[in-house]
Amino acid sequence: MATMRRTPPRARRARGSRDPETLRPLYAEIDQDVKATLDLIADGAGEPLWRVVEEITRHLQLDPEGMPVWWPARRNPQEELPLKTA
Repeated sequence: MATMRRTPPRARRARGSRDPETLRPLYAEIDQDVKATLDLIADGAGEPLWRVVEEITRHLQLDPEGMPVWWPARRNPQEELPLKTA
């Protein structure tokens, strides 16, 4: 009989420890491999998934436009060369 691998318990937020006025729900459907990676991080750290998402977000380096520095550059239609007209 195969033994099931048990993931370590994650820490939970203590009831009433956060101001409910500042909390906002977040729902996103993501690729199962990305979810598995987030779960692996949370399990390894012994932290809840919400904390992992908060810490990743807090540690992002943003450019002056508020985009992560590693995000592909957006093309600005105003910067494109004009088409020749007949």
